[in-house]
Amino acid sequence: MSSAPQKCRIRPMTAADLEAVMAIARSLPHAPQWPRSVYQTALDPESQPQRIALLAQDAAYTVAGFVVASFFTPDAELETIAVAAKFQRRGIASQLFQA
Repeated sequence: MSSAPQKCRIRPMTAADLEAVMAIARSLPHAPQWPRSVYQTALDPESQPQRIALLAQDAAYTVAGFVVASFFTPDAELETIAVAAKFQRRGIASQLFQA
């Protein structure tokens, strides 16, 4: 049974978010277990390929999930999207994907 959709704040991921992001990834068996350096590269605007890293926060500013995608003009590739278990089934992954 799914919970009611939860509207989250979607914003760019920063280096200060990496511990929370990595904790979510570690808690999910299907999430890639990337080292910190991979997330840091995703935050670098000069990295090739160009990437976008976003995260979702709930009303209490808790990190609920994140997404990383790479761009190869004119295409894009979703590298990972993950939502913490306690926030799943609330439409957060859809919000991240749309952003």
